[in-house]
Amino acid sequence: LDFDSSPFNEVDAAILCLLAYLDFTGLIPKDFSESSRTIKEVDTHYFGRNLPYDLRIIDLLHECAKTKRFCSVVPIGLVSELDDEEEKQFCAISFILPSKEKQVCIVFRGTDVTLIGWKEDFNMIFTFPAPFQEESVFYLERAVSNLKNYNFYVAGHSKGGNAAIYSTSLCSQKTFSKINKIYTFDSPGFDSGLADTTVFERPKEITSAFVPKDSVIGMLMDMPIPYSVVDSNVFGLVQHDVFSWEV
Repeated sequence: LDFDSSPFNEVDAAILCLLAYLDFTGLIPKDFSESSRTIKEVDTHYFGRNLPYDLRIIDLLHECAKTKRFCSVVPIGLVSELDDEEEKQFCAISFILPSKEKQVCIVFRGTDVTLIGWKEDFNMIFTFPAPFQEESVFYLERAVSNLKNYNFYVAGHSKGGNAAIYSTSLCSQKTFSKINKIYTFDSPGFDSGLADTTVFERPKEITSAFVPKDSVIGMLMDMPIPYSVVDSNVFGLVQHDVFSWEV
């Protein structure tokens, strides 16, 4: 089914969040030009590149490239930054959906396997805003500004979901008005003092947050958004792996 037959949903968002862990450097543009490779073309050129933390994501790319639904999705607007000095790991990608509705899904990548990425996660406990959170607002504003004729979904797994909530809470009203839906997957929250404020009121109504039944990462700090609990075929901390979630 294409996106016109069956509208974009939470499973689509989860798939794009996993694909965002791939190394797209040099394969897709850093700007928001629509003339870019499709997922099918990315799959053809991916051989020999850096491998993601989970090799099943490569398999997922192969499978998406074969489907009518995902083969023509166009990833653009790649930002991938790793800064030792700032202790920042940030990556975001915009996926143009092949639909008459002219829609884009912005995905903020979760924590990768780098030491800087994990250190930034721990810094979140006592540093606000974290560098990746500030970057997420800037990226969201820039993407919406450049893709004026589109409406948006915003999504993220793990730390990426935190960035999705933060960016849509702090962006301008003009930018927020272009957002259809926000999806987060087992994402840590915010300091309780901040979570109890009105900062996150705006995205509440359009956010679907999901955590697995034994969630650990998604229970860190306070998430100001109500969430749904998903079953998983594994136990404990490894339920952070979206591949284990039941549909």
